Amino acid sequence: MIDVAVLHVRYSVKASYYDDWLDAFGAHRRVRAEPVNLFRASERERLAGVLSRCGLAVILHSGTADTLDYVRKATPTLQGRKCPLVVFMGNEFNMPWLPFADRRGWLKEVGAEFVATQLLAETGAWLYEGSGAEVVPVPHGLNAAAFAMRTPRRDRRIDIGTRTFPYSIYVGNRLRNDLIARTGSLGRELGLDIDIRTDARLSRPEWAAFLDACRFTVATEAGSTHLERDDARAFAIQAFLRERRAGLAISPAGPIRSLARRVPWSWREWALRRLKSIGIVHEAIENDPELQEEALARFYGDGQPATPSGACISSRHFDAIGCGTVQILVEGRYNDILRPGEHYIPVSPDLGNLAAILEQVADPDFGDDIAERARAHVMENHTLDRRIDALLDRVAVH
Repeated sequence: MIDVAVLHVRYSVKASYYDDWLDAFGAHRRVRAEPVNLFRASERERLAGVLSRCGLAVILHSGTADTLDYVRKATPTLQGRKCPLVVFMGNEFNMPWLPFADRRGWLKEVGAEFVATQLLAETGAWLYEGSGAEVVPVPHGLNAAAFAMRTPRRDRRIDIGTRTFPYSIYVGNRLRNDLIARTGSLGRELGLDIDIRTDARLSRPEWAAFLDACRFTVATEAGSTHLERDDARAFAIQAFLRERRAGLAISPAGPIRSLARRVPWSWREWALRRLKSIGIVHEAIENDPELQEEALARFYGDGQPATPSGACISSRHFDAIGCGTVQILVEGRYNDILRPGEHYIPVSPDLGNLAAILEQVADPDFGDDIAERARAHVMENHTLDRRIDALLDRVAVH
């Protein structure tokens, strides 16, 4: 076994895949994990001692997804380590409050030997060039303990369901928002039991129970198809919205956001609703539909970008597969893990065949074969346990 320092940032948040990876390292047969929560000063103070007795250090997605504030506080200690460092990069789309130039710069500053990307190998190599870190593709996988099929599909009460937030305008992917909206309206016209909400997030147990109550769910690849190394578009969008937005906005990198991380999730949700009611929004979310459409048209247009795609498979795809919930997905690569017609029901990018698919949902047997194939495929090849095995082999730690 190898001693692994598993560095993460835990505060009040409902992002179950953070816990999935933390649990996976803790349960892995080749790993003796020592978690360190960099959010807490007392935990950062003991980091040097932890690193001195470990043969590998990993920083999970929670440390890099929204801010580098907490990993930066640990940078001097990390620079003095004797073991290799693997940094899992979270939220790999262009954000003006966490530009990729800053991420690459910090990887180089800390001397990370490896950066683990959720993206396709060629995209990751292009995006982190110059960081000094070797790029290792590590897509998400299934947490089979948390997401399991407990209710037979024909006994489930919801025909099609999901819980999600609208994509940030900085992602530039309007397709998922359009798919979810069209599925809701067309499904209700067909008399299907539709349970779709875009204003709530569930905890891991709640999300697993919800998926286990759904026969089908809908989604696209995660991430952005319009990815840039220099974040120029993201900065231009930010400037445009600040000029045109009628109300105020809370910066994800500001002191209010830092304070919000220290209060319970329910308090944050309540505060965001109250602020929204008086015209104050989170800067990552644009609530004015007309302004959003204008920004999308101005900064993304209708053409496909010439840069590598930032679209990828996400933890939510694996969550649904583990629960035996059939996915109706816009056709894509999904890191070359899922195949259309075999592991999911493919929707054309123009959504032209969506109505025909939904007409088949009422059939109680529709999709059973796909659910079985997808689950068998993932259980054999794409669990988090296997991901960690592959990572340990890649970084030559035994």
